[in-house]
Amino acid sequence: MDNSSLDWHRLRPLEGSLPKAFEELCAQLAASETENIPPGSRFERKGSPDAGIECYWEAPSGDIIAWQAKFFRETPTAGQWKDLDKSFAKALEKHRQLTRYIICLPIDRPDPKIEGAQSFMDRWKTHVEKWKQRARQTGRQVDFEYWGQSELLKRLALEKHHGRHLFWFSRELFTTEWFKNRLDIAIADAGPRYFPTINVDLPVRECFRGLGRTPDLYDHMDRRRGEIRRALNDFRYSKLEGEHGDLFEKLRNAVVHIGDDLALVQTSPPAPIPISGLKALTQEALRTLGEIGRATRDNTKSSATVTDTGRSSDSDLHYLYKLKDVLEDLYDWLNSSDALLANVPALLLVGDAGVGKTHLLCDVARKREALSQPSILLLGQQFLVDEPWTQCLTFLGLSCSVDILLGALNSVGQSRGVRVLFLIDALNEGEGVNIWNKHLAGMLARIAAYLSRAE
Repeated sequence: MDNSSLDWHRLRPLEGSLPKAFEELCAQLAASETENIPPGSRFERKGSPDAGIECYWEAPSGDIIAWQAKFFRETPTAGQWKDLDKSFAKALEKHRQLTRYIICLPIDRPDPKIEGAQSFMDRWKTHVEKWKQRARQTGRQVDFEYWGQSELLKRLALEKHHGRHLFWFSRELFTTEWFKNRLDIAIADAGPRYFPTINVDLPVRECFRGLGRTPDLYDHMDRRRGEIRRALNDFRYSKLEGEHGDLFEKLRNAVVHIGDDLALVQTSPPAPIPISGLKALTQEALRTLGEIGRATRDNTKSSATVTDTGRSSDSDLHYLYKLKDVLEDLYDWLNSSDALLANVPALLLVGDAGVGKTHLLCDVARKREALSQPSILLLGQQFLVDEPWTQCLTFLGLSCSVDILLGALNSVGQSRGVRVLFLIDALNEGEGVNIWNKHLAGMLARIAAYLSRAE
């Protein structure tokens, strides 16, 4: 990569917008930032409206380090400085523990020291002092930092970001059309193994929801969270809450924590689903429900008794069982491949010859393409007895290193809010018996090592 400058004319638009692309690039760099980020901090990418920031790190103490990005190509005008003023004011209002505010612009701050003229650096210092004063008026101290072209270039020059640079500044690669063309070739080579008109809805398809971290996965978790919350609310309006106050409070705390943990699972970068913790909380809630149910049945002499809430004891038990059902459904899902693959993104699909594995992979990739969820599909029978990564790069028409490929694909996925799926069909065909038993574990280890460095 060019170590002297960034060609912003070549920045890849996101959803047709260069400002959105710049915001996403800065957010991706912020997500991998380690300098002065307290251990145990949590990263969150904001959507729109963004409450004055694009993304932030939240420390265990609650302190916030936030980023704001503006695609100003020249020294900011008076109106653009007002935009920055408004963004900071909103961030200060919405984030009560904001301690550090980083502003990203794709330009450096010239300071020519011309007598009688205010330089960009002069104006920056003036506005920083104004922003600090505004923070002090609320009893807080906020530090400010500037990421301009030099600071952004310094980060993109790091080895772990070379793939990110390739993605954002090589418009001809990794586009929607690029992925489509390569998928078309793979599907054509698959021949009669794939019939687009056949749609077999198999349970295994759900695995690709977790594997790909698709929006459907997050919608699924949101629906479960809503079902549990509504079931708890229905249950609480009964005499059982009054009769079993301590148990009900224990139940409520467990259910609230379940909802909070599900809500914290984010898309960019994808946070792990806390499966073990959620399973423990769900089991605790189910045990507590069991205690309430047993005590209620022991105390109930007539199912026709009507409480002062207007509901019978049978109705109270109905809502208890309803809550129990949704919690058991959640527990079953936490044990599913769908949830596991959201955290461990590697799947080995096995089956007898002719059962439709190739059709499934082609169909999954084609349906993801229609939803702007990129996939790479390669056919195992085309591999020769050679190191497979080199062959993968050749099949894709790329001349970069493996780590740069992984970095570019990682940036693609982050910009689309999904994982890019790398699918290899028919590992047992062709020279597969001589390749994959020697190289597959190493390929997976290399991907894992790259991701650990990129975080």
